[in-house]
Amino acid sequence: MTPRASSILQGLALAAALVGAVEAASARPDVPEAPASPASPPAAEPGAPPPGAPRPPVEIARDRVYRSGPLLVVDAVVASTASRPLVAVQVSVEFLDFFGDLLSVEDAPVRPGTLGPGHEGALRVVTPFDARLRRLRYRFSWQEDGAARQVAVERDVWALGTGTRPAGRVR
Repeated sequence: MTPRASSILQGLALAAALVGAVEAASARPDVPEAPASPASPPAAEPGAPPPGAPRPPVEIARDRVYRSGPLLVVDAVVASTASRPLVAVQVSVEFLDFFGDLLSVEDAPVRPGTLGPGHEGALRVVTPFDARLRRLRYRFSWQEDGAARQVAVERDVWALGTGTRPAGRVR
């Protein structure tokens, strides 16, 4: 065996002895081990309604917010979770800053204007870009069984152009 190999083996033996000594010193036989905690349920997506809460009749299935030159473009697909048709679906997109202060509002129709149960529609809003933008609030309005209805969904926008995002927080 070469002197170098011998010194490597001695170093490994010393390291193993050191690890054993540390483990022995940290072992506390007088303290019982804590029982394993039951598995916690998976965390809900931030902003999602609590488990068991009723789903809103209109949800954001996916959306994309991106900058195109001096403009900000919001493309979204909305889904109807209602059991009856939603007629004349419209959206007002509110652009909010970090503190929740309103920067601007843009209105747009959802196409098609009537969403049957389980159907999807699309919307596009284009507005001048504002670097203070941090959150969107989609305010949907529609007619259902002759009555006017409304729901709002909020979305954080921290990085523009990062692709499609899953559903957001219902307010």
